[in-house]
Amino acid sequence: MKDVHLEAVALGDAAKLLPGEMLCRHTADVFGSRITVTYAVNAEEHARREQVGTAAIEDERALAMLLALPTDDLAPVPPRFVDVAIDLASHSASTVDIFADPDGDVWACRRVDVPVRVVEIEIASSRWLLAMRAAHRWNGYGPRKIVMAGGVPDELAASIEASHYGIGLTIEDGSGARVIIDADTFNPRRFTAARWLFAETVYRQFVDAVRS
Repeated sequence: MKDVHLEAVALGDAAKLLPGEMLCRHTADVFGSRITVTYAVNAEEHARREQVGTAAIEDERALAMLLALPTDDLAPVPPRFVDVAIDLASHSASTVDIFADPDGDVWACRRVDVPVRVVEIEIASSRWLLAMRAAHRWNGYGPRKIVMAGGVPDELAASIEASHYGIGLTIEDGSGARVIIDADTFNPRRFTAARWLFAETVYRQFVDAVRS
């Protein structure tokens, strides 16, 4: 996301937070729509990374390797990830602890956690097709909501389409903002390296914004 503006979210949204989190959001123009990502920063993980100088990890293969490791004990590194584990440990020792036993097997323990949790992805647009196209690009990263400025040509058709994909729909017109449908609860069966990569990208932008 380019031209990111960091904005703290009011404490009225505290219901979206888990213990030890702080709520923020980024807003940017992407693919012809206004995208707002609301996310919760893991305050403990952020403080730990700041203390040891661990930056965002924007390497999907490295994140896939980290996902395969526990955080409380050594475990064998899958052979396909040995090279990336050694490389990551050499560049960022605070990210992973690594150990090679006498038999040549490589063991490691993960020292980082996911730094942010995506709470909501809002797509604001005045054109329905652009809004849906943008919403599909963010599929799998968090709950999605479209906010249509000025209404839609066919409200029933739009609500059916949005509901089919689990996307929330709010319409802003002369009568104010009307919530047509809420986004489906985002409950993926597993956490993927792609989702972690998105979280790390958002985290980097958060760190850049608070330091600027």
